[in-house]
Amino acid sequence: MINTPACYLVAIILLLASCSKQQAASPEPEPLPTEQYALQAKAVSIGDNIGGFYEALPPDYEGSNKNFPLLLFFHGSGSQGNGTTELDKILRFALPQLIKEKKLPVSFTVDGSAHSFVILMPQFKAWPKPSQANELIDYAVNNYRIEPGRIYLVGTSMGGGLVWDYSSRSADWAKRIAAIVPVCGAATPDADKASVLAENHVPVWAFHNKDDQNIPFQDSQNFISWINGYNPLIPARFTIRDKGGHDAWTLACNPGYKENGLNIYEWMLTFKR
Repeated sequence: MINTPACYLVAIILLLASCSKQQAASPEPEPLPTEQYALQAKAVSIGDNIGGFYEALPPDYEGSNKNFPLLLFFHGSGSQGNGTTELDKILRFALPQLIKEKKLPVSFTVDGSAHSFVILMPQFKAWPKPSQANELIDYAVNNYRIEPGRIYLVGTSMGGGLVWDYSSRSADWAKRIAAIVPVCGAATPDADKASVLAENHVPVWAFHNKDDQNIPFQDSQNFISWINGYNPLIPARFTIRDKGGHDAWTLACNPGYKENGLNIYEWMLTFKR
């Protein structure tokens, strides 16, 4: 004769044991990296078109006296705002999103040396002018410990156009910049701009998708063709994808995406003024 209560008791014990094994077998969550950028909003006006910006400082910035490479990121038109209550709009895409989500390494090793960026990400109130980018560079050099020969520009869409237009506006401004990465940049190419970039040895790595319905990929293509037509010391690079629409920044800013063994951050750091 079967003792029913006893059977129930055995079944419950077996069930509890099974649950215990499943919980023990579940992997522990991956710990966050111990080192992260210190991301901070700064309600500081720079000129009349920047009402604030984010700074991202590497862990070894505070407490050291050394200078750091400067990386400026310029956002697209959809992220325009007042620089204070609307500043977080720029954290939704590309490089700022990677920093917010703690996905950008704090150090990149190039030619055996480790480098960390000071990263500034301004919010523009309206479509920016090249002179306003120059004001930001002046502010950064005067307020942060920056290596003056290592200033890099990355921008998407409207911001990519600013990267093109600032670095090609004059020889003096071109020589301030060690390398640029314009991504689906909203700028009109011409031979004069290309000449400034080529003659002043500005390294260029552009990204654009062929099916971009916002900004024709031929704009970036023509920039690259004109630059390389001048036989520059450093040939301009161009990464094109057939698909992807306007979003060329997810690929470009991903530190896991590499060409010739280098992502855009490592590639930029190979150049210095």
